[in-house]
Amino acid sequence: MIRTLRGLALSAALLALVAVPLKAQSVDVTGKWEFTSEGGRGPMTTTFTFKQDGNTVTGSGVFAFGRRSGDQQRPPIEIKDGTIKGDSLTFSIEMQFRSGGQGMTFNYAAKVTGDTMTGTQTTPRGERAFTAKRVKE
Repeated sequence: MIRTLRGLALSAALLALVAVPLKAQSVDVTGKWEFTSEGGRGPMTTTFTFKQDGNTVTGSGVFAFGRRSGDQQRPPIEIKDGTIKGDSLTFSIEMQFRSGGQGMTFNYAAKVTGDTMTGTQTTPRGERAFTAKRVKE
C-alpha cells in the first residue's frame, strides 16, 4: 500500500514537472496573417507578415483601407516593439496618413490559439476588436 502511494506521488510530481514547461512555451507566429476588424465603412483587412525569434517579433503590415481599384500598393509598415509571451502577442505600428503629415500609433494585443488570433487594436481614436487567421502558403 505504501509502495503504491509513493509510486502515485512520484508519478504526479513528474507529470507536474513536464506540464509546467509545456504551458510556459510560447507559440510561433512566424508567417503571414490576415487581420479583420469592423470599421465605419464595413470590414477592414490588414495583412501582417511576422518573423519570430524567441520572444521578439518583427515584420510588417499592408493595409487595404483607402485603396481604390487600380491604386498602387501602399508600402508595408514596419512592426515595432513586437513581443510574444506564452500565447500573448503585442506589437505596434506607426501609421503616416499624408506625406510629412501627422502620424498615429496603432497598438495591438492578441491571444494566439493555433492558426487564429483574437485581440484589440488601440489608437488615440479608441479601441477596435479584431480576429486574425494564418494564411496557408
